[in-house]
This record gives sequence, structure tokens and C-alpha cells, in this order.
Amino acid sequence: MIKEQVTVLPNQVMLDEQRALVERANKFRLKGFVSELTQQFTNPLIFKNQTFEERLARCFDEQDSYAKTARFNTLCKASLIRNKIWMRQLKPSPQRGLTDEHLEQLSQTDYIRKCTNVIITGPTGTGKTSLAVAAALAAMSYGYSARLYRINDLIGIMDGKDPATFMRFKESLRKVKVLIIDDYGSVKINDAAAIRLNEIADIRYFSGPTIITSQLKVNALKEAIDPSPTRDALADRLFRANDIRIELGGSSWRGVADEIRNDTENV
Repeated sequence: MIKEQVTVLPNQVMLDEQRALVERANKFRLKGFVSELTQQFTNPLIFKNQTFEERLARCFDEQDSYAKTARFNTLCKASLIRNKIWMRQLKPSPQRGLTDEHLEQLSQTDYIRKCTNVIITGPTGTGKTSLAVAAALAAMSYGYSARLYRINDLIGIMDGKDPATFMRFKESLRKVKVLIIDDYGSVKINDAAAIRLNEIADIRYFSGPTIITSQLKVNALKEAIDPSPTRDALADRLFRANDIRIELGGSSWRGVADEIRNDTENV
């Protein structure tokens, strides 16, 4: 968890010189550093056997940990993800089509570096969105940005923008490392939407992967796009030969407690 700026309480024993150092670090917004430094100054007996170098290293380690957590929280807020599911909460279930290999692939960053798209298909309630969200949270824990849109919301956003604001929106999505298009196929993609979505897919081609969840079978994904000159180009950019493809099955497990580990601890 992120530590707030440390305020030295009156009953804490601290030398004036130590208090001044803490205040100077506070001015530089080194909240993790301040937290550890305050602990050392107010609990000298605990740290008396540590060298100066060891104690200083602890301050830097705490600052690094704080910065990573702050970065994650900032990315998470921008991701538009509302309900968090952590990768460690998901259990492999080969009978449902979710293997240890899948969880390992989405827990690491290799597919992100290679810009390999991920296609997650399956009936409603089989955990497609949960798996995509867990992958996004894993990516953000490594410092990568992520963004989630339901396909109908994304189409609505694109339709509501004039050419200039769409260009800015498209550029913002180019900078997003992991883009999730959720519930693909729930609405038909008309020609106007296909043209704009194709521009987004094109500008992201070498910048980051897209994770797509859909109830459609893999061989029917193209059918969600209205026939048009753009149809083949868009399908070619979204659904590629090197995709990671995960086909989930089984009955809906929404509300089934033993399908997701009860673990809400933050990173």
C-alpha cells in the first residue's frame, strides 16, 4: 500500500538534526524514503547493528517500492478497469480450457514486447473478461499502461468524435501498451466504425498487443464486421496467425466461490 507523507508526532523522540533531514526529504516528495528514515530515527535500537550503507539502502528500497506502487495506482486509474481480478486469484482448469501455460503467458511480459494479440473466446460467464483484466493488472504491475473498453462503448466513443478529436483519441490509444476490447461481437461493426477501428489497429500494430474477448468462435470473429472494403484489413490486423488463443468452456461460474481464489490483497 502507498504510504502517505509522514508527519512526525510530538511524542516521537527525534533530534533536531534528524527532524530537519526528514523535512528536507518531505520537500522532495520522497515519501517512501521519509517513511523508512523516520522509522530508523525513532527506533534507533532496532537499526543500531546496521551500517550507514545498509540503512541508506533501506531508504532507497522503500522509495523504490513506493514509486512502483504509485505508478501502478496511476495506471490502474487510467485503465478504466473497475473490478479487479488478480492473476494469482485464477486457478488453472484444463477442462475449461485455461492452462498453467496460459496463466504464465499472461503473467509475464513477453507477449507485450512482441506485440502479440490475445484472443479469449467462450460462452458467457466462463471468465473471459476476468482473465483479460488479470492480464492487464499483471502488465500494469510491470509498469505498462492498459485500457479496457467494451466494444459497444468504444464504437460510441469513436462515433462521437470529429476528425480532429478522433486523431487525438487514436494517438492516446497508440501510447496504451495493452488495449482490451471486451465483448467483441456483441454488436455489429458497421463500415464507419470499422474504418476508425482499423486506424486504431493499424497505429497500434507495432506499439502493443490487443486483448479481445468474445463469445464468438475464432472462425466467426470476422463475421462481426459488416462486409466492406475495410473488413479484411481490420480482421487481418486484429486476428493474426501468431495470436495467443484461449478458448474457454464449461458452464457459467459467475458467483461460484471456488473458481476464483479469495485474495483481494493489493500488489
